[in-house]
Amino acid sequence: MKEELNDDIADLMEKIAQNKKAVNEAMELRTQEKADNEETLDQAGQGKEAVNMALNILGDFYKNAFLQTKYTPPGADRDGNSVGDLAPATESESYHGAQGEATGIMGILEVIASDFERTITKVAADEKDAQAAFDKFEKETTDDSSTMQASVTAKDGKVKVTEGSIIDEEQALKDATELYGSGVEKLEDLQSSCVEGEETWEERAAARKKEIEALKQAQTILDDWQA
Repeated sequence: MKEELNDDIADLMEKIAQNKKAVNEAMELRTQEKADNEETLDQAGQGKEAVNMALNILGDFYKNAFLQTKYTPPGADRDGNSVGDLAPATESESYHGAQGEATGIMGILEVIASDFERTITKVAADEKDAQAAFDKFEKETTDDSSTMQASVTAKDGKVKVTEGSIIDEEQALKDATELYGSGVEKLEDLQSSCVEGEETWEERAAARKKEIEALKQAQTILDDWQA
């Protein structure tokens, strides 16, 4: 039973070690994945901010240009052109943008901003799901290891109890062996004195006759002394 318990404990300890290794490896991957996601979110956030800034600047620029094209100064002809407008262009004149291209540029920037926003939303969701999956795996694995550790503790206690019982049984066997040896010695002594030393009937009769003769002699001596 002790060997079986020790085998179970060794098997459980190996599984606990495997669980710990799996959690450590998963944690390393999760840490790297989180760092990558955070970097992507940071870059996408910066990109979105830059595009939105460009959209605001261009929006204000084209809005002002549009308002200026609608203004009709005093003395202008029926098309709204003043003398200054009809004069040849010079380098000092302000440029108010190509109104026909405004929609296309703004549209491209809006698509880019939308792509950044979609990337931010997706990566944030993926990061949340990945963290939740890791937390679940870590908890389940840790709980499994805790259950096995409790079993190891219980089996280890049984091993100690078994070892104590073995010691008690060994001592009892030793005491029984010593008692048996003592009994054998006593039995041999009894056998020597009672069985092997047993007299025959003729020997006992002769010994009895000697005892009687000795008693008679003693009685004779006693009678003479008294007379």
